[in-house]
Amino acid sequence: MVLLHGFAEDGDVWKYQLADLAAGYLVIVPDLPGSGRSDMTDDMSIEGMALCVKKIIDHELPANASLAEDGITMIGHSMGGYITLAFANKYPGLLAGFGLFHSTAFADTEEKITALVNELLKQKEICFDTETTGIDANDAELVGLSFSFKANDAYYIPCSADRNETNKLLGLFKPVFDNAAITWVGQNIKYDMLMLKWYGFELKGNIYDTMLAHYVIEPEGRRSMDLLSAQYLSYEPVHIEELIGKKGKMKVNGRTRRVTEWQNKDISACRTTAVGPGLKTLR
Repeated sequence: MVLLHGFAEDGDVWKYQLADLAAGYLVIVPDLPGSGRSDMTDDMSIEGMALCVKKIIDHELPANASLAEDGITMIGHSMGGYITLAFANKYPGLLAGFGLFHSTAFADTEEKITALVNELLKQKEICFDTETTGIDANDAELVGLSFSFKANDAYYIPCSADRNETNKLLGLFKPVFDNAAITWVGQNIKYDMLMLKWYGFELKGNIYDTMLAHYVIEPEGRRSMDLLSAQYLSYEPVHIEELIGKKGKMKVNGRTRRVTEWQNKDISACRTTAVGPGLKTLR
């Protein structure tokens, strides 16, 4: 049995299940590339990680060949689920079966996105963030979009590696982007606006940048997302280096939905409630 963890996790996420499964199975629980004790690889795509898992299995099975006669069962959580699907597509003969947690084999439909757009059009204020392949907006590509308009509830939409497909996706959100009645809230939101610009889209409504808002409240303070989260929310988010690597750029394919928790839960839903009260006091 092979257990694959999700984005920004490591193999320790399976420690409670491992205690029970190890009694009856040979259980392989890797730290995926860039996680836990594993270094990043040249190919950090879902397919590249599936290949890494294949190499680990090839290394472990020769000494335990009899245990694999009936095939391998692979279980994936979140991003690990998408790696499981990629593995099943590439090496179907090796698997006896697989299971997915917080993952799906079905793509988001245009109808679901249209329903989200209709909800967004009803809002006066939307927290917005982009996930990209790097920190330079002039050189990066979109990986996903996130939207939040009420606490503890957020939406993440992955973008295709095919730029034409991503432009079609962005076109579905154009009525929202063009709505001048919507206030857009973001941390260093000029980065996200520049990303949209390179795809031919822009935000027409008012802009509320929490980084600038914090400057008004505390000009001498530091204002990175991590520090503001710790200061105002007592919460430590997933660090950007864990998403795009220390060099500022990582090869990705945009299919990982674990990013939702980084983009939305950590920084989107609570932005105005965290910094807004200080501005009201100043006024």
